[in-house]
Amino acid sequence: MILVPITYKGGVYRHDEILDLIEDMGGYIIQKHMIAMEVVLQALVPRDDIERLKEIARPLTGEVIFAP
Repeated sequence: MILVPITYKGGVYRHDEILDLIEDMGGYIIQKHMIAMEVVLQALVPRDDIERLKEIARPLTGEVIFAP
């Protein structure tokens, strides 16, 4: 299992679902910033599960970006 760094940006509403999903996939949350009504997460997730994470983040008005 290869972990890749990602950045998740989305609203505060239901962001706990994303946190649980990352942990269930075997990933790690590195940083969590709550700025006003937005959450920015830095995480390591398995490369094979990134598309699944993007599909779940879309209805929550979140976006998943590969971090450098």
